[in-house]
Amino acid sequence: MSACRCRVASQRVNPAAVWAVLLAVACGCAVVGASGADAPASPGIAAAPLTRQRDLQEQARAMAKELISSVLDVQLRQLEENGLGTLPVHAEIAAMRGNIEGLVRQEMRGVVDLLVEAEKASGQERQVVVKRAQEAVRRIALQLAAERRQLLRRLKIADIAAQARRLIREQTIVTQSSELLPRQPEGQREAGTLTTLEQQRTVKSLFTVLVDTLQDVRTWDGAVGAGAADGLRRLQDAKVAAAFDASEDRLGALDFRAAVTAQRQVLAGLTQLLESVERAQGLANQSNPDAVAAARALADQARQLRDEIAKAPLDERGIETLVEKQSQFRSELNELGKSLGNDARLEPLAEQAREAAGQAATELFEGDREEAVTEQGKAAGALTEIADRLEQAGAQGNERRSAEELARRVDDLRKAAAELAEAARQPTAAHAAAKTDPQAAAAAERQFAAALPQIAKGKDLPETVAVRLDDATRSAQDAAEALDKAARDAAARPQGEQAAAAAQDAAARAQQEVATALADAQRAQLATKIGELSRAAEAVERAAATERDLAQQVAAQPQQANAAALGARQQDVADVATKVAEAVQSTAPQAAAQLTQAQPSLQNAQSGLESLAAAQQPAQATEVAAQANQAAAALEQAARQLRDEAAKAAQQLAQAAAEQLAAVAAAPQATGDQAARQAQLERDQALAAGIAERFGAQEQARAAIETLSEQLAANASSPSQSGQSPQPQSGQQPSGQQPSGQQPSGQQPSG
Repeated sequence: MSACRCRVASQRVNPAAVWAVLLAVACGCAVVGASGADAPASPGIAAAPLTRQRDLQEQARAMAKELISSVLDVQLRQLEENGLGTLPVHAEIAAMRGNIEGLVRQEMRGVVDLLVEAEKASGQERQVVVKRAQEAVRRIALQLAAERRQLLRRLKIADIAAQARRLIREQTIVTQSSELLPRQPEGQREAGTLTTLEQQRTVKSLFTVLVDTLQDVRTWDGAVGAGAADGLRRLQDAKVAAAFDASEDRLGALDFRAAVTAQRQVLAGLTQLLESVERAQGLANQSNPDAVAAARALADQARQLRDEIAKAPLDERGIETLVEKQSQFRSELNELGKSLGNDARLEPLAEQAREAAGQAATELFEGDREEAVTEQGKAAGALTEIADRLEQAGAQGNERRSAEELARRVDDLRKAAAELAEAARQPTAAHAAAKTDPQAAAAAERQFAAALPQIAKGKDLPETVAVRLDDATRSAQDAAEALDKAARDAAARPQGEQAAAAAQDAAARAQQEVATALADAQRAQLATKIGELSRAAEAVERAAATERDLAQQVAAQPQQANAAALGARQQDVADVATKVAEAVQSTAPQAAAQLTQAQPSLQNAQSGLESLAAAQQPAQATEVAAQANQAAAALEQAARQLRDEAAKAAQQLAQAAAEQLAAVAAAPQATGDQAARQAQLERDQALAAGIAERFGAQEQARAAIETLSEQLAANASSPSQSGQSPQPQSGQQPSGQQPSGQQPSGQQPSG
């Protein structure tokens, strides 16, 4: 059933229609780049050409909109109507739709606006504006290249899977016919044998086409290329080509039993190929960890803003400040939506977050603090759920890894890269010596083939890297055999040289795969670390708030039954502190140590509550409250340290993305793969920079809240010392009344 579904999905994608529009969009964008923007500003850049370019940009935007509505939306609807909405192809088309829609709505619209601005400008100012438009066009072209590459690769791997399924289906028919041939009457058997033999030859010809396709795709980078290489290896291990020859030979000799045996060998090999291809499809659809980290950071920002709304004065100036921050938050929320695409799993949550944030701003205008806090909490909850679902999607194609596990993988990849660089000197030397000294070249290839398994041994490497290392090993072994023949027979030297060149290419692909995997693992480790530390900080902050509340209630000399209930809550706080300390031991050791230091106070408070539950002692209640406040202070310090570590990780992520982007941009020759990776890294860098910026803004907001709280506390205590009764000021509640949105002492805050 799954095979049928995948086949339907692949057949309904029309790449010609998709890319006819995309190429038209790219051509429309390229017009600006072809203009004389670098010429003297005046009169070299005339208003008439700019007007023409603006019109072309508008046409490009219209064509992109047509692509979304007439191609991608139709594909998504057809998949959903056929019950295929859960397939990876649906998520990928939806993500593409979201990315292109973002280009239409923001980037391409921005180019048009810049050209309008350039028409109105003159002199040096016009040249500057046109240059900005050129830079925007370059970003659009890179993103379109990335989308084109992603779609073409998905279509290619889907086509390979469809070819494999067709071969399995056709070969199954041949095998069934061969099994029936011995039972047919003599007069019909010969004709049936000829028919079956012709069918077998047809399947063999289809198999040759599939192998040629795999040979071409194996040179691609990433999961698709590695999947093709792994599929070829499986076909070679199963000796499928030889089995086809044996089946044809045995049918011709009327040895039906041997023919069926060979045909079953063919089916087994093709089934292994299909498994490899389908696994490559899954690896190619993993989620972006930077988007997860961005969602986590934005959820933290939503909670921070919620807390600020709950405490800040709602006078005219306070409302204006909060609304401005809320507007910035909603803008960043829209930016996050671009990276999510139109995923059916995430779109309702993203819309919920947008609506809640908008409603919170409305409530602020109306001065309803409590409702604004509630709506902002809803936005935070929706963003947290988005991050959780993104992580779950990433875990479907591969096991979910912690930041500590990813750090170990990064170390293993670094070691593998260094060892492979050293070993790769052998195939380079073999290629150089293949023409003059094939025997020495063969020895170098054997040395390289022997070294590669040792490089992978005992290391946690991605599957794509393992496949590339195995492919390089086999290529070196094949080259050694070909060079041995060349050493014995001069006529075989051209084949030996070709094999040596192929082995060198395979070694280069392995090195490139390791380098790419290392870069991706570094970003994934930092992004995962941000998410883990943010969740840990949130848990510790909640525990600290609970501990403060417990201290207040204990100070009120609770009844015995209430003390027992508080004891249960106290144990929960201690459990949270213990678990978080264990979880962040390697990623935030200082915070883990701070949480450990809080344990004695937590234990003393727990023991005191147990005593209070048995017999009320007011003096003991005071001591228990002091211990609880001391533990809460330690927890709050640990939460701040966790936030600081997360902020450092965000800065490191932005720096890593920038360095990787610079390395790709500095490549001597741009290829489709490089352009697509550059577009991906530009998006990742923007996300990482946004995360770091939000952490910085949150820290400033926290410091402002603490300062404001201290000022409010000082203002509240000063009049009472002088014996005067203060008059309520604008934005303040009369004495004796609880401010809107704040809970009375001793009550749990909602949410």
